[in-house]
Amino acid sequence: MEQFELFPNLTQVIRKIREDFLVIIVTNQPDIARNKMSDSELEKMHKKLCEQIEIDDLFVCTHDDADNCQCRKPKPGMIINAAIKWKIDLKNSIIIGDSWRDMLCGEKAGLITCYIDHWGDNNYNNKIQFKYDFKVNDLKSAVKVIYENVLGKVEK
Repeated sequence: MEQFELFPNLTQVIRKIREDFLVIIVTNQPDIARNKMSDSELEKMHKKLCEQIEIDDLFVCTHDDADNCQCRKPKPGMIINAAIKWKIDLKNSIIIGDSWRDMLCGEKAGLITCYIDHWGDNNYNNKIQFKYDFKVNDLKSAVKVIYENVLGKVEK
């Protein structure tokens, strides 16, 4: 819990996104499978998240790569499950993420992809080639790019 942080301005940014989109979080949490974190600690983090921002749903994969499950990003299982549950049109949906796994998962699911490169050159993402539709430095910039380029709107 001590290391759990939310992006700055997250509440305001999510409020803006919710004007036009569902907000669904898809997250890998392999530390559960690796016994580095307990389920109860993860639940505390999600509770804190949900107390601070309004989301529509949260999909979590607690597996490790070795489990070869369909839900662990970069596989699109969590997105497919969300699309079924919420009747989401994937080709008109966006994934905003900060890892190659997020971008590849979004690409596999047919989403528009927006990569947040907030780590710069000190990031494990730099070791892997991956594609994205948009690249920004923070979440607020991601929303601006989406509104200007995807929805044809300029952020108010």
